Amino acid sequence: MKCTVRFGKSVRAAGMALLLGVSAANAGSIFLTGHDPDFHASLGGNTLGAQHINQTAIGFIMNPAFNPFVAGGLTKFIYVQSFNAPVPGNTDGANGLIASGYLAGTN
Repeated sequence: MKCTVRFGKSVRAAGMALLLGVSAANAGSIFLTGHDPDFHASLGGNTLGAQHINQTAIGFIMNPAFNPFVAGGLTKFIYVQSFNAPVPGNTDGANGLIASGYLAGTN
């Protein structure tokens, strides 16, 4: 469920490679947001709403009609967050995915 990467030039380069080098026939679904429903699913004033955002987003990327990898039998998704430990007042986003009903290694 959790893949840790350092953000920087390598992530930007990988993003550009995905945008420029992957044809629609080989691409899966991506949900990218500047919001943080993974955080708010375990902390915050609307945990249930944030959990529903997580569930809807993961349902979208795991829809076999739009994701050839899922259609081919893959059943797990990759969750990417910062390599750095959460700063005070924040939490590991994986906690929100667990609160949303997902388990590391299972989903």
